[in-house]
Amino acid sequence: MNIARIPGSFDLMPSGYLVTDNERSILYANRYALTHLGYDDLSGTPLFDIFTLASCILFESYIAPLLLKEGACDEIQLTLKAIDGSKRSVVTNIRRDEADNNRVHWTFINASQRDKLFQELIDARNLLEEKTRFLEARTVTDDVTGLPNRLSVTQYLTERMSNPALVQSQFVVLFIDLDGFKSINDTYGHEIGDQFLKAVGQRLARSLRATDLVARYGGDEYVVLLQQTDNEAKTNTLMIQRIVNQLNTPFQINGQSLSVSASAGATRYPQRDSVEPEQLIRQADQAMYEAKLAGKNQIRWFDPDWENSQRTQHELTAQIRQGIELNQFLLHYQPKINLKSGTVIGLEALIRWQHPNRGLLMPGDFLMHIENQQIELELGDWVIDTALKQATQWHQCGLPLPVSVNVSGFQLMDPQFLERLTALLYRYPDLPRQHFELELLETCAIDDSMNIANVIASCRRMGLLVSLDDFGTGYSTLSHLKDLSVDILKIDRSFVQDMLTNPSNIAIIKGIIGFAKAFDCKAIAEGIESADQQAALLQLGCQTGQGYHIARPMPGESIEPWLTGRPTPTKP
Repeated sequence: MNIARIPGSFDLMPSGYLVTDNERSILYANRYALTHLGYDDLSGTPLFDIFTLASCILFESYIAPLLLKEGACDEIQLTLKAIDGSKRSVVTNIRRDEADNNRVHWTFINASQRDKLFQELIDARNLLEEKTRFLEARTVTDDVTGLPNRLSVTQYLTERMSNPALVQSQFVVLFIDLDGFKSINDTYGHEIGDQFLKAVGQRLARSLRATDLVARYGGDEYVVLLQQTDNEAKTNTLMIQRIVNQLNTPFQINGQSLSVSASAGATRYPQRDSVEPEQLIRQADQAMYEAKLAGKNQIRWFDPDWENSQRTQHELTAQIRQGIELNQFLLHYQPKINLKSGTVIGLEALIRWQHPNRGLLMPGDFLMHIENQQIELELGDWVIDTALKQATQWHQCGLPLPVSVNVSGFQLMDPQFLERLTALLYRYPDLPRQHFELELLETCAIDDSMNIANVIASCRRMGLLVSLDDFGTGYSTLSHLKDLSVDILKIDRSFVQDMLTNPSNIAIIKGIIGFAKAFDCKAIAEGIESADQQAALLQLGCQTGQGYHIARPMPGESIEPWLTGRPTPTKP
């Protein structure tokens, strides 16, 4: 009879195997089952002939109903009768054949063997736990210096900071990095280098109190934990200086006098906000890096306010990137007019952020936080693309309104700016190039005037207009104006707002208008908030302007209704 072996849970030791039919007749018994019970053959034998009475009752009352309902019965203890009448206690697994309902598979092992196996498994587990404890003891100790290692100091901090009795206790985390250790390794080899690291660890340990801790964090880096009371803040500062100074004293290694200095960063616990152990070490590491930048052999304290601002900036950057993806940003447009006739001569695009929680945000609420970052370039490209698209739509609808956008110096100086700008312009071939203007802050233009001038010249060769925004606030020289060759000078609003009461502002505005004429530029005034300011600007010779007196920035869809509802402009 060719019967496949059904795997059970007793594969770790020899096991008996039987196959019976629904009439409880044994169809097959393996050699172990025959030997265990003393039979030469069990084929055709009724199953109950090898069961004790108690096992027969258990089968009828429990096993048979369970097999009928679930098809299996696991880990049940039965008593079998051997041919000589002796009894065999076995632990049995029973399975109904899924392919043939007329067959049931029995697997059993000697109960005492099962108990022995369990004991062996328990012994093996205990041995493994003991070995693990031994390995853990090694893994928290540095092999070279014998000091606690990175894992150890992290575990210590975790336990210390989670202990309710110690959670408010104060300590200082000091991160030390050796200056010049690499040259020792390179010159004398790693064996001398290891001895040197061990000597450094010993010197650090000797300089500490029993309540302090020193660990080798990795490479030539050490972490020191200094306990502190309210009265010890100044003392610990002096102690840190003493520790760093001690490392300046030469070390005698194998007859060689070896010297290094040390840079150290420190941070205190507890802090105003909740921190994790790894975060404390990162803070001290960051402060150490600042000490390195300051010229090495220095000590720097970490400023938690700086970390909070960095975290806020990172969070804002992520929100802005998500805002771009979710179309939360929009442009509002502020009209520019001929101050005499009232004719609209263009629109300035101004970014807004429809924040899901904070409402409509102005540029000052978020742009300053992403200056000189990649996200500034991404947002700048979005502004240019959106403004080009809107200007094209107006042009196609019979509203040929030039649109200007603000670009930062960081955008202009990006090596791929001109390439990206060209690609964006080619998306909108129907828009005349002279209907698109780039506004650049004067202060950005004079920071790197030569390079900026080259980019501006390239933009003008494309047919775009370029204006210098907030003119008069950056103290441009005549040579700067000559090199930049812009089309428009925008008079800063700060001069316009007080022009009626401040003669100096009048003089400045006159000067800017004179510069514009001298360099063949147009002048446009920003921040016009009254009819009197508008009239005064006209009197000074400024022909164009923008401001709340004329119109506030508005969504693109509001421009056409605004134009339709305005009084008919007078001819100049």
